[in-house]
Amino acid sequence: MSGKVNKVSVIIPLYNKAAFIKRAIDSVLSQTLQDFEIIVVDDGSQDAGADIVASISDSRIKLIRQENAGVAAARNVGIDASSSELLAFLDADDKYCNTFLEKTVSVMVAYPDVSLVFTNYVNYYADKDLSINQTGLGIPSGIIGDYFDFSVRRGGLVSSSSVLIRKTIFERSGKFPVGVRHSEDTDTWYRIAWTGIFYYISEVLAYYYRDVVGSAVNSATCEDARCHIEYREKTFNEWLNTGRIPPKLMKSTRAAIQREQLGYVRLLVYSSRLKEGTHVLFSCGVPARANILLYLEICARFISPKFIIQFMKAIKASINNVRYNCRRQERR
Repeated sequence: MSGKVNKVSVIIPLYNKAAFIKRAIDSVLSQTLQDFEIIVVDDGSQDAGADIVASISDSRIKLIRQENAGVAAARNVGIDASSSELLAFLDADDKYCNTFLEKTVSVMVAYPDVSLVFTNYVNYYADKDLSINQTGLGIPSGIIGDYFDFSVRRGGLVSSSSVLIRKTIFERSGKFPVGVRHSEDTDTWYRIAWTGIFYYISEVLAYYYRDVVGSAVNSATCEDARCHIEYREKTFNEWLNTGRIPPKLMKSTRAAIQREQLGYVRLLVYSSRLKEGTHVLFSCGVPARANILLYLEICARFISPKFIIQFMKAIKASINNVRYNCRRQERR
């Protein structure tokens, strides 16, 4: 590659976040490590966000405009346009602490086999002026041998605004899944975890704003959750059938997927969709050990007598279906 290769490419997908994009960019410009480029991919915004980016006078900022194609497509365009071997991602309504790049890059330098560094971050609710650490559970910084076990037992979900990734890992894992509306980044972390090594930094180095209108976490619906569960299972089965999931990660991967399914059940119950929740809960099977508390929480807090009746009917229907299939097999 000719020309200057920046130490880090920071990729910011932008869609109708004019009120927040300058805060995000300023958090990058104020980094203690200054060897970076910022690639903002405007995904067909209908507000002045792209114009705000264009008005910032800094040669390290590159603005790419495209028709609306979704956040995954915008991130992938940023990856293709990047000039660095280290990629950071920042949502347009989030921000970095000023040592984020310095500390994540130092890990990549010290551990050349690490594919992805993720940091502790704060879930920030501006309307309540409330900050909650996402993964601050006394876990020390270090290599995560099993990301799926970490995410299930420790609540250590990776935020797209708290990662630094080696560009080469995408050659093995694939990029962000275009067309997936919700949790498309989680699917990407799964694939990277099956092919690479994760390192966790326990220090809070990013802010994830949870109450921004139009943010993914606030706009997610039951339908979005169902679609992302189905896509996750599709990805799992594809990788399983092609022998690309390490056997040592099989059990923990299944537990992580089950935990997402249980989260979907909880969302359905909150939405008073008890019949659907019953069927999904039953399809989850016996809860993994790490998921038992969540399973019991759903049962204890959300199951009404009506839910129990529906749950028993679902069990009966499932048993009858098994019996029917057995009879068909015997006739053959």
